[in-house]
Amino acid sequence: MFITVDYQTLVLSVLLYASETCTSLAGDTKAIESFHMKCQRRILGIRWHDFVRNSEVSLRTGLAPVSDRITGGRNAIFGHVARLVVNTPAHQAMLRQVELSVGRPTDPTWKRPPARQRTKWTDQLRRDNNNVPIATLWRQAIGRGHSRVTLRSARLRVNDDDDEYPDRWSGVRPTPVCVLIVLT
Repeated sequence: MFITVDYQTLVLSVLLYASETCTSLAGDTKAIESFHMKCQRRILGIRWHDFVRNSEVSLRTGLAPVSDRITGGRNAIFGHVARLVVNTPAHQAMLRQVELSVGRPTDPTWKRPPARQRTKWTDQLRRDNNNVPIATLWRQAIGRGHSRVTLRSARLRVNDDDDEYPDRWSGVRPTPVCVLIVLT
């Protein structure tokens, strides 16, 4: 028990540092998963000739696959960026990507550069969530809020007619005085 906690704290945190922010290839994911399984086998003292299935090893240690942890982190970052203040550069960049995925280019002459990655981060995010469109994930992230705490601030809508993106607020920052309500 204590060894798996140490493994999660010392090894997995270093191994997966910022892994949710970049696109991962299938070979990279497979290598990380095999390293994770090798470490679990070493923790349990299982040798190659013991013929113990990987599912049994995972049940004994109680550790989830590394890909689940990366997917959870990727979803958390997307939700965090979606709920940022509208004039934050990260929020604006992600909103432009969502608009591109719906077919609304911000500049009609814009094209992706030729030396680009084949898979975009948002494509991987969509695959992680059973091919749900990014615009739907964006709306879900905006509407999610916080489970125990609600932060209310004064924000004005830019256009009340455009309900497709409920996150479009004015470029004016919210008032610095916010009411913090703890839900019980």
